[in-house]
Amino acid sequence: MKIGNWCSSGAAFLLLTGCAKPPAPVAARSGTAVPAGPNYPAPQPERSGRAPVQHGIDPGAASVNRTPEKITVEQLVAMRKKVGDKIELSSYPTKRIAPFETSSFQIDATIKSIKHEKDGDFYFVLKGDSGAEAVVEVPDPSLCKGSPFLSDIVKARQTLYNKFHPSDTAEVVNTRATITGVGYLGSHKRKGSGSFGAAARLMPGMGVNFDAAP
Repeated sequence: MKIGNWCSSGAAFLLLTGCAKPPAPVAARSGTAVPAGPNYPAPQPERSGRAPVQHGIDPGAASVNRTPEKITVEQLVAMRKKVGDKIELSSYPTKRIAPFETSSFQIDATIKSIKHEKDGDFYFVLKGDSGAEAVVEVPDPSLCKGSPFLSDIVKARQTLYNKFHPSDTAEVVNTRATITGVGYLGSHKRKGSGSFGAAARLMPGMGVNFDAAP
């Protein structure tokens, strides 16, 4: 899929479709040797109205194009803006919004910061060459059982843990990487405004490579 074709046809299509010792590993929770954050509760499967899409366990997950389109952070931001505010995402709890959420993308960028969220996600911010930013979230594998992305999610989590040991405090890391993930629009509109209140985002993140990035 070419960037130009996506940008020219995406909006029309959307309108028609709608110092302490580290905690011990908690394999049962994460599905890997990645430990939980300090005093974190078990992740909640129904933490948002679109949790199935976030975790790749929705009916449309199998239709996602697993061959990633190579783009920049700036292009991801432009794609997200192209969608605009024409769709009420709460109306799509388990349905992917094509073509953005049925596409996977690969980005060479700087991981600016990373955090282990209380909901279980490894949440990190990407920075492009222009300074534009986007978000990638790698969910807790225990919430992704049955997902066609599960093995990739597990590998991505382990890679991030080995490199950064993310905690419940956002850490500035400024590290180049090549990141792969599925396009994700968000969960809801920001209260009191017409926007979704979501950054350009990949979720689930499915690959992180620190050797391939230029």
